[in-house]
Amino acid sequence: MKEELYCYLRVSSQSQVDEGHSIENQRFLGKRISKQFKMKYVEMNEGGLSSMKETRPKFEELKLGIRSGRIK
Repeated sequence: MKEELYCYLRVSSQSQVDEGHSIENQRFLGKRISKQFKMKYVEMNEGGLSSMKETRPKFEELKLGIRSGRIK
């Protein structure tokens, strides 16, 4: 089984999008890197969810996966 590359995608402002940090660009880079290292691309997309929100489900899932050892 291939190793997995978990890519957490999120933007919190229009200025990030204007500066080239759009979700689409993050996805493109994550897929390119996963292909380069022959890893399976796993997307964790929060979209435009602000970091000021009390909960960010994908971010919490990512942290839990790291703590449990499921995600390196």
